[in-house]
Amino acid sequence: MYYNNGAWIHYYNNKLKLTIYSNKGYFFSKKRKANLKNKVKIFDGNYTLYSNAMEFLLEENIINFYTPAILKKERNVKNKLNNHLLLSNKTSFLINKRIFIFRKYKIYYKEIVFIGNSLFFDQKNGKLLFDNLSIKNRERKFLFKGHGIFDLNQKNISLKKRPNIIYSNKSSNSKYSIYINADFIKILEKNSTYLTYVFSVKNIIINKYIKGKCKFLIIDSSKRKIKFFGSPIILWIDKQKITEIPIHFIDFDEIKRKITIIFLNKENIYKKIFIKIRR
Repeated sequence: MYYNNGAWIHYYNNKLKLTIYSNKGYFFSKKRKANLKNKVKIFDGNYTLYSNAMEFLLEENIINFYTPAILKKERNVKNKLNNHLLLSNKTSFLINKRIFIFRKYKIYYKEIVFIGNSLFFDQKNGKLLFDNLSIKNRERKFLFKGHGIFDLNQKNISLKKRPNIIYSNKSSNSKYSIYINADFIKILEKNSTYLTYVFSVKNIIINKYIKGKCKFLIIDSSKRKIKFFGSPIILWIDKQKITEIPIHFIDFDEIKRKITIIFLNKENIYKKIFIKIRR
């Protein structure tokens, strides 16, 4: 059985209702599967997925997309993956569990781009589970790497397995870079800005010649500040070693082209170190 002039298919089970369209379709009753081709579109009430070829395994309730796919959220769906576009080379949909599996994907979410090898999208719980993920902002200044979970309802990202943060500013006015390696990172979205909580910081390197570590730090994207918690923090500044000094925060002032490091000395008095940012 087949069709080649376009048709809509309505699929129902006790878990989900699907509406599927394609220009061509082939049904194999003995193998309990269907192959659909050309302008394939599938809608489950929350998301619409576009591709050019799919295989529907009716016995297993699994749909496989063998050509690049695009996933878009419907506008009337709240508290899920909003304002986004997902591109994937290969995709599977586990109907009963309502889980999408994406391989070699990109997600454009607001001002952030997610790039990775494999991703599980659990619609029921509103979570993305990923491994070997890179997160970039549109200006390519921030880069996060790690494994973890994106909770769409709580709007936070958790990175584990020794994640990294790389920040690079190469503008004409100022040039500096930051590298952070830690045990765990949590990114919270708040009022269109991001707070990054970094736990058990193994290493932080600023402009290659400032090095240190601490138990915990917070990065405020709106204020361009890094606030440190935990002592001691060990720093090397221009080959001069400063040990066991609890750092208060580092402020990156791109307008004045300087980095300000504020710390407490042995008498618990705040001291400042100013480092000029290269033009």
